[in-house]
Amino acid sequence: MSELDDYRGFKERLVVDTSERDPVYMLAGKDGAYIRLSPSAYQLLYQRSLGVSFTTLAEMISSQSGNRVSPEELEKAYLDLRERIYQIEEKYEKKRFGFWVKLPFIQKDIVARISETFSVLYRPLIVRIAAVVLILSIIVSLSIDLSINLLSMDFLGGYVLFFFSLFFHEFGHASASFYYGVRPREIGFTIYLIYPAFYSNVSSTWELKRWQRVVVDLGGFYFQLIVAVIFFWIYLYSDWAPLKAAILLILGSCIFSFNPIFKYDGYWLLSDALGVTNLGQQPSKIVRYAVNKIRGFPTKPLPWPPLTTKIMIIYTAMSFAVWGYFAWILFPILFSKIMTYPEVVASFAVSIIESPHAPGLEKSSSFFISTQLVIIAFIMLYSFAIKVWKLLYGIFLLARANTPKSS
Repeated sequence: MSELDDYRGFKERLVVDTSERDPVYMLAGKDGAYIRLSPSAYQLLYQRSLGVSFTTLAEMISSQSGNRVSPEELEKAYLDLRERIYQIEEKYEKKRFGFWVKLPFIQKDIVARISETFSVLYRPLIVRIAAVVLILSIIVSLSIDLSINLLSMDFLGGYVLFFFSLFFHEFGHASASFYYGVRPREIGFTIYLIYPAFYSNVSSTWELKRWQRVVVDLGGFYFQLIVAVIFFWIYLYSDWAPLKAAILLILGSCIFSFNPIFKYDGYWLLSDALGVTNLGQQPSKIVRYAVNKIRGFPTKPLPWPPLTTKIMIIYTAMSFAVWGYFAWILFPILFSKIMTYPEVVASFAVSIIESPHAPGLEKSSSFFISTQLVIIAFIMLYSFAIKVWKLLYGIFLLARANTPKSS
C-alpha cells in the first residue's frame, strides 16, 4: 500500500448506496473526509494500492478499451488524482462556510459509550411508544395558549433550555449511527452564522444503506422532540413560562431544519432518501444539461432513474424559486436593515452614554436583533452571489466547450 497507507476504501470496496446507474465509490481519507470516486478513478487507485505498475495497468486498460494508453499518461492521471484528493482533504479540514468556530469537546470514544446507551431509543417498540406520546402531546397542546412575549426574560430562559435540546439533537444522530453498527466520531461546539450550536461528526454513515442513513438524518429531530415532549408535560404541571418558550423554539427549529435547500438536516434527509450525492450541486448540473439539450449539443444523460430525475427537476425549480424569492422580496428588506443600521447603533450608543442606567430590555433586544439581521444579510448576499456566479460560469464554460472552432 505504501503511498496509499493513509486511506481506506480500496480492499473493502466501499460502494455507496445511491440511485445512480453507475457504482459510486467512496474513499475514506484523513480526519473523517469521505471522497467520492468514479469507477475509473477507483480502479486506478485500487490497482496501485495492490502494487500494480503503470506499465501493466496501461496494457490492461489498452486491451479492455481498445484505445492505446501509455504508462506516462496513466502516471500523470494518477498523480493528478492524488493531488485532487489532497486538495479535497485540505478543503474539508477548513471551516465550512458559515461555521466560524469548530471545537470538539466530547471525543469519539465517550460519544460511542453514550450513544450505545441512547441507541435503545431506536428499538421499534420504543419508537412506537414515543410516537404515541408525541401525538397525545400534540392533541393536548391544541387547548393550551402557547404564545409568548419575545422580549421577555421568559424567552431568554427558554432559549437556554432550547440550546440544551440541541445537545441531545446531536446525540440523536450519533446514537442512530451506533444503532446500525457505525461508530460515530466527536461531538463539538460551533458557531453557525452568528448562532452558537453543536455538531456531531457522523460522516462514516456513508457506509450505511440509504434507509439507514435516512434514520440517522431523522435522529436529531427524534431526540429533540423527545426533549420537547418532556418539557411540555412538565409545563402542564408547573406553568413555568420558559418551558413554553423552549417548546416553541424547538418546534420552530425542527420545521426550519426540514427545508432541503439549505444544508440542514432536511437537505441530508432528501439527499439520502433520493440516493443523490452532492445534492446542492445538482440544480446547476440539471440547468447545464437542459441548456445543452436545447442547443442540440451532445450531452451525457442524467445518472438517475426517471422518478428520481423528475423529483430532482422539481427540487431544482424549488431551489431557484427560493433564491429568486430572496433576491426579489427579502433583498429589499435586508437592504433597508443595512441602510438603517447606523441609526440603530447610534441610538443604542447614546442610550449607553447619556443614561446612568443600562439600556432597557426592549432597546437592547432591538439592537441585537438588528445586528443579527445585518450579519445574516451580508452572509446570504455573499452566498447568493457565489451561487449565481458558479451557475453562469458553468453555462459559459459549457457553451464555449461546445462552440465549433473556426479553422
